[in-house]
Amino acid sequence: MSTKFLKHAWRAGTVILILVTACAPLPSPAAFPTVQMIPATQGAQLLPTREASPTISSVVPTVKSPPTPAPPLPPAVGPALAYLKSGDIWMVDEPGSEPYPLTVAGDILSFAWAPSAERLVAFNGRTLCFFHRDGSVRTACLEIGLSDEQAQVERRLVLSPDQRWVVLWNPASPPPADEIGWIIVALDSTNTMYRIQDPVDWGAQITDPVEQGGFTGKPVFLPDSRLIGALSHRSLCTAEGCAYKLYEFDLQNRQFTPFNQPLESQSLLVSDGAALDLTTDGRMLIEFGAVFESCESYSTRVNVTDLEAATVTNHVLDDENLIGMDFQPGSDQAVLARSKGCRDSELPAWAIQCRLTSDQEVLPMQIWNPETQQRDDLIPGIAPAWAPNGDWIVFESCLSQGETGAWQPDGSAAPALFLFSSSDQTITTIDQGALSQWQPRVN
Repeated sequence: MSTKFLKHAWRAGTVILILVTACAPLPSPAAFPTVQMIPATQGAQLLPTREASPTISSVVPTVKSPPTPAPPLPPAVGPALAYLKSGDIWMVDEPGSEPYPLTVAGDILSFAWAPSAERLVAFNGRTLCFFHRDGSVRTACLEIGLSDEQAQVERRLVLSPDQRWVVLWNPASPPPADEIGWIIVALDSTNTMYRIQDPVDWGAQITDPVEQGGFTGKPVFLPDSRLIGALSHRSLCTAEGCAYKLYEFDLQNRQFTPFNQPLESQSLLVSDGAALDLTTDGRMLIEFGAVFESCESYSTRVNVTDLEAATVTNHVLDDENLIGMDFQPGSDQAVLARSKGCRDSELPAWAIQCRLTSDQEVLPMQIWNPETQQRDDLIPGIAPAWAPNGDWIVFESCLSQGETGAWQPDGSAAPALFLFSSSDQTITTIDQGALSQWQPRVN
């Protein structure tokens, strides 16, 4: 019987260093990467620079005229949920209500809510478009000038709290060397764009000595609009995965510096590049990653950093390989998505058969109380996320109901979105779709 490690697993003994961030003065022009200003409808026009660079540029996107406004839809009751289905954004105004398409584009690949909850930004591989929450107006789209090859790269979105910036990020770990990692676009009259392929070119000192070969992971905007993210280097990758460090990107000085975290977290900071998130209230930064020694010996380490109190709590979950986590708003408990650390390559698991995952044998989700360490099993699923009111969990799975009405994993069922009620423990089907996101709660 043969076994294999999951690609996102961590090597045992990986140590991530965290340094204190200082407010850097504006560097001299030689300290910047090469910057290009390229109108998307014209050829490249180089500004004075020290040397032309094919991978790092600042681009002025083309602004396309907005289409005819759509008729307004009834106001949402909430908590509303948006998700991606067949190239469009679909909406559920409240749990139990009928899904409906918010867009009719047919080519949307990813989207994100604006922090104001009034609109959503969508990306189709070439353009960024903004859709109002009620469906009445779609604002001007921005053509960001990607090549045919770069337009095929999977990218996800995150908006800054002040809605002045949007970041498109590449979730591959590690990405191919020729793929752009972060694309940062200013949502003002300049529409300036920074394309970050190797963060080393932008001041990130990931290795000692500093060498080319860095790449970006997931970005997160803090409540004060600071942009932080997980960075790694190809020399820090093995067959089991890559080790990441947290950095802050100065949007004005265009430079990476190590993220300023409490000193307690310096001895243990793990992330698989995408396992980085902020709680709904913006108070806690969550990171997790699996450390493997063998198929019989592995664990997941979780860091919970309280940004207000400047403290960090470390947790170790033995014999667990977490693939998703979300804390319940207003509570200390979290929902965990889990998979087996190793699986029999000759026995296809139900989640692989139904194409929910490509190589992971999905286990039952759990409700975890970090203080008591109590864990209660739920139905198997991935990508769990609490509703802002803490009453519902949305998740993806392949499930069917037996004769008794009980839900069970089914390799022949299509992947779909489901709702779990935290009050009565019931499960309901939403629709076939993915990349679901709850509408943000605005205080």
